[in-house]
Amino acid sequence: MHQHVIIDGNNLLHAAHARGPRQPIGRETLVRRIESWAKGHRSAVTIVFDGPSPRPGLARQMTSGPVTVLFSAPESADDVIIRMIRDEFRRAALRIVTGDTAIAYEARNCRCAHVDATAFVDELMPDRADAARRATGATSSPDDDRNPARATAARDDKPPPPTADESREWLDLFGLSDGGDV
Repeated sequence: MHQHVIIDGNNLLHAAHARGPRQPIGRETLVRRIESWAKGHRSAVTIVFDGPSPRPGLARQMTSGPVTVLFSAPESADDVIIRMIRDEFRRAALRIVTGDTAIAYEARNCRCAHVDATAFVDELMPDRADAARRATGATSSPDDDRNPARATAARDDKPPPPTADESREWLDLFGLSDGGDV
């Protein structure tokens, strides 16, 4: 195998759903798509999903060929992936797939290749990428910050930071205000 790809599973599922418009896919379908991709790219893949493992038979069925599926409980998938990056001896052979800022930062800091989950969905499922571009009228690459679909997804991903007044209100509510500026 040429490359070890570590995938933030829930993050990739979310990105695949956002790329719609077809029926959302589940974990098993995603794993099968990744397995096919991994064989074609001669890559070993580890997918880390948040939460506890499903019943043992299903968990074993999901892991096959070049794909290993892990469930993170009692930790978060983010913590498991960051530890995997830090523990890897051949970091230059790692490719990290996530949309999570902390994991992406760790990948860059450790000099691992990193790809955004949305871009990987486009690589994994080009039919969804084409449909998303047609739906938004986008002509730019899905990784391009000028792409309206990407800009909208980034805006909708997290709420805006609180205003200074909202911050003061929260600090007062918890008895942490010193009366100064926030």
